[in-house]
Amino acid sequence: MIRSLKLVIIVLLFTLFLASISYAQQQDGPPRRAFGGNPELQYLLRLINDLNELEKDKKLALTKDQAKKLVPILQDLMKKETLPSKEAEKFIDKIEGILTNAQLTFLDKLQLERQERFRQLRQQQQQNQSQGGRGFPQNRPPREIDKDMEKVIQGWMQGKPLNPYYYVKAFKDRLNEFIERLKKK
Repeated sequence: MIRSLKLVIIVLLFTLFLASISYAQQQDGPPRRAFGGNPELQYLLRLINDLNELEKDKKLALTKDQAKKLVPILQDLMKKETLPSKEAEKFIDKIEGILTNAQLTFLDKLQLERQERFRQLRQQQQQNQSQGGRGFPQNRPPREIDKDMEKVIQGWMQGKPLNPYYYVKAFKDRLNEFIERLKKK
């Protein structure tokens, strides 16, 4: 339970980090390169996270055949130290090629809901700033980011598309757990 909570917190912090970067890009004039200019990597991370959500719906859960096809793809993903745009796109295509239209529609719905939450966060931050505030509350305790994740984020900022499933233990563990669940189907 604590391990799952820890993973959820890491993913949430990472998501908030993505949102803050996106917001900063919109506020600081000309657009900066997000994560080494690799939106495909960002999408791949969200896709794999959303596959876990897909599994929660019995009607949309992956079939035994789909799971069998996904396992080697996900295992191969974990072996890659870097994921440049073209490589990330190949993984996306392989994964999405296994899914049904209903599953893809569900994943699109999750993405739209996520975008709406980010839009609301940005709107809230803009309102706070217009009222003389500094955006999000500053009295929150400092966040502690996993050292491996910090390395990956710094790599992204320097244009190096490091693979968090290779470098970050929490991401690697979560993907391994997902692969093991798929193997049991």
